[in-house]
Amino acid sequence: MTLRTPLFASTLMTLAFLFGACAETAIGAPQEAVTEITPVPKPAQKVVLQSPITTRKPGAAVTFSNEEIAVIDAGQTGSVTLTVNEGYPDGDLRLSASSDPGLSVFGIDREKLVNMADGHSHRWILNYSAETDGVYYIHVFATADRGPGASVSRASAVRVNIGDWQAAKALAEPTSNKTVLANDEPAIIMEAEETIE
Repeated sequence: MTLRTPLFASTLMTLAFLFGACAETAIGAPQEAVTEITPVPKPAQKVVLQSPITTRKPGAAVTFSNEEIAVIDAGQTGSVTLTVNEGYPDGDLRLSASSDPGLSVFGIDREKLVNMADGHSHRWILNYSAETDGVYYIHVFATADRGPGASVSRASAVRVNIGDWQAAKALAEPTSNKTVLANDEPAIIMEAEETIE
């Protein structure tokens, strides 16, 4: 038993010494300044973006364009010159035009056959008239025919204004149930039924 006491006492004293040293370091001992290490920034890398996603309308590789069309009076004859661009090396391009009710499209070029081997841009002149003021559309159709089973089409529309088209358009539009709220916000009031179960 005499051997155990000094060993126990020396172990206890060693622990007390360590505890005291730790406590003194934590509370009162001066500490060294800690220098923060700032990482050196890497040179900026260029970000390479992929090309934007584009979608293509199904149908013929044909586009229609025209210059601004002058307003004509009711009963007069107007004309529009369309530029038809296509992307085919050969074959036939069948062009046809129709119109809204009240508008008449006429002339030798109302239906036209174009040889696509002659170039990729074609001029198409359409004549029209209407007896009543308003906004009308000439509907144009193109069918690229490159042999059996290789026929594709494209459709578009050309707007023409006849006479006092703005007043006629305002009369043709249905009456709106649009109103302005007390806070000057526009709103549309609609009827609704609600069933609570």
